[in-house]
Amino acid sequence: MPLDDGRTPTGDDPPRSHRGVPLLGAAAAALWRPASTVGRVFLALARLGRSCGLHDSLCSAQTYLERDARFRIDGASNIQATGLPK
Repeated sequence: MPLDDGRTPTGDDPPRSHRGVPLLGAAAAALWRPASTVGRVFLALARLGRSCGLHDSLCSAQTYLERDARFRIDGASNIQATGLPK
């Protein structure tokens, strides 16, 4: 029967994660989840904001690569291949 402080009667401590939190299965996995509704809403908004920021940065990179003059090929007549054997 475990003692109140989390140690077994033999005096051994339960296994701990790298953060020092006891590994107790699903209970330990749920420690990062907020308990209140406000916390859950804040976490959802933070995830949504992060996803929108990632999407925005990828769209900006795509637009840059499509519209920058250094990457544009105006037509097939402008393509030159040099150094190829005849």
